[in-house]
Order: sequence, then C-alpha cells, then structure tokens
Amino acid sequence: VIDFGIAKKYWNTATKPHIPFCQGRHLTGTPAFASINNHLGLELGRHDDLESLAYMLIYFLHGSLAWLNSDHEKLSSSLIIECKVDTTIADLCDGIPAAFANIFVYSCSLSFSEDPDYDHLCSLLHNL
Repeated sequence: VIDFGIAKKYWNTATKPHIPFCQGRHLTGTPAFASINNHLGLELGRHDDLESLAYMLIYFLHGSLAWLNSDHEKLSSSLIIECKVDTTIADLCDGIPAAFANIFVYSCSLSFSEDPDYDHLCSLLHNL
C-alpha cells in the first residue's frame, strides 16, 4: 500500500521551514492513486498524501476507480488525470460511507503547506 522509497521530508528538521512550492516535477508513484497535483507536476505536500490515501481507500471499498477499467489496461497519465478531473466526488464515493467523501473533500481543501487536522480525519473514520 505504501512505497516509502519515494517518501521525502516536507520540512527541514534543522530550521523547521516547510519545503518550498515549485513546479515542473515528474509524476511519482502509481498514476491511478496519484493526486491531481502530482499529475500536474507540482511539488507534493501532505494534502497530496491524503488525496492519494482517499483514492486507495475508495478503491478498496469499490474494487475499482472510474479511471481503471476491468481489463486493467495501462492508461496514460494524461487519460487518468482527465478522468479524475471529470469525476465528481459524489460519483467517486457513490455507495460508500460519506466519511470517505468528507476525507477527500477535506484533503483537497488544504493548502500546500497547511497542517492537516489528523484528529479530525481519525474521527471521521472512527465514526463509521
């Protein structure tokens, strides 16, 4: 589920500033679960980790995602992001508990360097 080989620190442990925002990055990880920002080549933050986690949880519950077909055909990153952008949260989370839509909405509402409220996210899952 988690590939720590591509993990990196989001802040400098000595000086404490958040890593800077930048563009022109290459897609990292599995495109099916990558955040939209990852597809767009933007520097990734904790909100992107949460968006990717939401895609994985939804995949586990549904058994599929709108951009994955039953033949597991390898789709290009451009087709995957197009489908992600065109898929509403309501459609993505149809038939599963609302907490997962709430997690997805929350993760997408965070700014690049904003601290996620992990207690809030845990409470959404504990209330299932």
